[in-house]
Amino acid sequence: MIADPLEDRQAEQQKAVISQVQTLLMWAKGLGIASLVLLVIVGALSIYVSLSAN
Repeated sequence: MIADPLEDRQAEQQKAVISQVQTLLMWAKGLGIASLVLLVIVGALSIYVSLSAN
């Protein structure tokens, strides 16, 4: 099977899009983990403050 130049260009564009999506996923996972950590810290501090107030 012989691929024409248009198919080659489309394949390159698809590779570029996949690369960008993977980068976005990496950032989304990192920010999701960071928000989870902050949520746990805020929850722990809230429990600590409410227990130490008594």
